[in-house]
Amino acid sequence: MNQSSGTHGEYVLGASSSEYERLNAQAQAWAPITLDVLGKTGLGPGMSALDVGCGTGAVMQLMGRLVGANGQVVGVDRDGPLGATALEHLRRQQSEIYRFVESDLMAIEQIQGAPFDLVFTRLLLFHLPDPLAALKRMWNWVKPGGTLLVMDLDMTSSRGFPSHPVGSRAIQLMRDIFVALGKDIEIGSRMPYLFASAGIGTPDACDVFGFIVPNQDGGGMVQAVLKSLRPAAIAKGVIDVVSLDALDEELSQIKADGGFGRWPDLVATRKRKPH
Repeated sequence: MNQSSGTHGEYVLGASSSEYERLNAQAQAWAPITLDVLGKTGLGPGMSALDVGCGTGAVMQLMGRLVGANGQVVGVDRDGPLGATALEHLRRQQSEIYRFVESDLMAIEQIQGAPFDLVFTRLLLFHLPDPLAALKRMWNWVKPGGTLLVMDLDMTSSRGFPSHPVGSRAIQLMRDIFVALGKDIEIGSRMPYLFASAGIGTPDACDVFGFIVPNQDGGGMVQAVLKSLRPAAIAKGVIDVVSLDALDEELSQIKADGGFGRWPDLVATRKRKPH
């Protein structure tokens, strides 16, 4: 999720305080890359931007830096309390430019302020049952000359260098859980095809970003995701409690060993709407 899902019941990582902490840490890690890609869309002073699945408001803050005091930044998310908290924080900085709408993406056809110079979502389509319908809806909210920008994951790229037995098992389990829950773990790389299938057309650009980090840092990231996935994984029967607890303990013991792990790739796909 950009941060949480735009549709009730589809965000399988939950809404716990630990999940919000994980989302904030993830947002900080991706912030420089996201700001760079936002700049490539041409978003600038006085423009309007919509963040679909805005969650903690981290990307809204980046948008606010680009549009300035005369711009407009709107966030949409189904998690009302999280969005309200994000809005309160953002309005301490530039109170006039931010607005939050509590809604599922597919439950709202019109949104005040549309069309926008930029419609954006990050780590949202991965969670939705019908990404094509979501893309079509967001494309409708882009003004002529504006841009649709979607950032989503390809989880198939994650691995260790050299391969770490515990890390490899954890990464594969994470993928298996998401697949069992009906998620497309390579949707980021399939996004250009989805753009074309949705009638948006061939993207103007599709950039791939990633990190390679020391094993103990990568293990902590996987551990946090598995913690948030725990209820869904157990309910789905992908893994039992004893095995998951044992793996969690093994991940906690990963120390600096000279090895490194690659995060899932984050793929940024964008298209400017013709005038």
